[in-house]
Amino acid sequence: MKKSYFYLLILVAIITACNNLKSKSSNETEVFTASSDTLLIVSDDTLDAKRKLKEEKLPEDIYHFETEKQDTIIGDYYISYTIKDNAEIIATYPVVADKGLDTAYYAGREVELNIKCKDTTLLHKQIDKKTFASYIPIEESEKMTIYYFRLEKVNDEKKEITFSINICIPDTDICYSFEINIMNGKDMEIKEVISEEEEW
Repeated sequence: MKKSYFYLLILVAIITACNNLKSKSSNETEVFTASSDTLLIVSDDTLDAKRKLKEEKLPEDIYHFETEKQDTIIGDYYISYTIKDNAEIIATYPVVADKGLDTAYYAGREVELNIKCKDTTLLHKQIDKKTFASYIPIEESEKMTIYYFRLEKVNDEKKEITFSINICIPDTDICYSFEINIMNGKDMEIKEVISEEEEW
């Protein structure tokens, strides 16, 4: 009889131990589940999305330029142009030491040019830095935008209209200068202007 009680006590002890172990296992599973949920919040996809959000610059982080509009009548010609921001974003690095931390962002610019002779439209053209792709190395062009665009002269005899344009890295003196000649109101010729300093 004593043996029976002894075995019965052992059996109760084993069952109690098993129940405690099961309970502990259940708690561990819950903790792991909670950890898994936490890990999902910082999964690779989510981190990529956060990085993308961080990389996307808000409008207040981008330096914009004022829109410039000019129009004039010279002889039979009516010439108008607008210099405005476009969808391009240019990244420059003012301080090389911490490249990326101090990156400055600027809106790209383009020129919308219109030329009329009396009431006839001779030219409607969009000019941006890609117009000068054969003159500017791509690694420089990526950091550049139109700095200024001006009407220089109109030659009625030759039917030639001349403009000047500078394409620069913003807030630097690193620029390319060009002369644009519009002949017969439609044919465009580009000439690079090399300053005396650059020749030296």
